Amino acid sequence: MKKVIVSGVFVVLAALITGYLAYLGPRKADPTPREKPALLSGRIVASATRAPIPGASVILETSAVPKSAYTDDQGVFSIQLDGPHEGESAKLAIQAKGYQPREKYIDISSKNPIEDIRLDTAPQRVPSEDTGTVIAGLVVDENTNEGIPRAEVSIAGQPGEALTDDSGYFTVKLTTSGSPPRLLNLRVRKPGYKTSERTLSPQRGLKVLLSPN
Repeated sequence: MKKVIVSGVFVVLAALITGYLAYLGPRKADPTPREKPALLSGRIVASATRAPIPGASVILETSAVPKSAYTDDQGVFSIQLDGPHEGESAKLAIQAKGYQPREKYIDISSKNPIEDIRLDTAPQRVPSEDTGTVIAGLVVDENTNEGIPRAEVSIAGQPGEALTDDSGYFTVKLTTSGSPPRLLNLRVRKPGYKTSERTLSPQRGLKVLLSPN
């Protein structure tokens, strides 16, 4: 009699366990695979020489907290993202000593590396004691607004001529006895562009537009 009762209990327990497991059902796998955190990398180089720029500061601004890194001896930087950002638009802010700061907008992609980011050299500062004796400015393409390197800048009555740097900046120091002239005739030439001639007063921050031929 006892054996029959014990057997009945086991049968009931087995039935209860089987029913409970059937109620829970099998666990479904997450259909959406988790994306691995992306590693964003690129290289910072000089515009003129394409030489790598070590020690440049690179700040990545996304929808999350901004991340930063510095370039190594080869000008390469790497930024580990905290979460999936594939295809997201972001901004890179780059700064390096001796170069002009630059901002570049990108679409984050772990498959397609960022093209080399080029920095222009910073213009030389004109000493403040030369106020009124210096012409300084920037020569740019009228269509693209980009600086024109190695454009010839000359002033009527002044010996020689100056060349714009890699970013299109120039500085001409006047060689005059006594007070500097109030008006000057400035001439800017570059093969492939129309020559620009202007009459102006000695000044800094001048912007000269050249039109392509």
